[in-house]
Amino acid sequence: MVQFKDIRAGHTLHLFDKERKEYTPSKVESVKPPYFATTGVQKMVDIVVMVGGESKTYAVPEDASVAYANTLMIATDKEQVKLEVQGIRGAAEARLKSHDSNVACVERCDKVLEQLDESIAEKRETERRFASIEQKLNELISKLT
Repeated sequence: MVQFKDIRAGHTLHLFDKERKEYTPSKVESVKPPYFATTGVQKMVDIVVMVGGESKTYAVPEDASVAYANTLMIATDKEQVKLEVQGIRGAAEARLKSHDSNVACVERCDKVLEQLDESIAEKRETERRFASIEQKLNELISKLT
C-alpha cells in the first residue's frame, strides 16, 4: 500500500464519508513536508485535495495509508475504501436479518406478558376489538361513497 508520505500532487486520494455513505475520488493539489504532531510522537503530512471545487487540507500520519477525519475516511487506495464499505454493508445486512427474529421475540414476549398479567391481556383484547371495529367502519364508509 502507498503511504501518505509517498503521495505527490496529481495523485488521487479516495474519500469516503461513512455517515452519508458517499465516495469521492479527489486529486491531490499539494503535500507539505512531514512534521511532528503536537504530541511529538508521530510524524504527520498535510495533504491538500480538491473536494467539490474547494481545497481542503487534511493532516494524516505519514506512515499510514488510511486516516480518518471525523466520519471521513481518507485512503491512498480505493481497495481500502471497498473493504470499509463491504464491512458497513455486512453489518447493516446483519441488522436487517435480525429484524424478523426481533419482531418474533417481541410477539412471544407479549404473549407471555398476557399470561402473567391479566390487565395486559384485557388491554390487548380491547385494542384488537377497536381495530376490528375501525376496519369494519372503514369498509362500510367505502361502500357508501
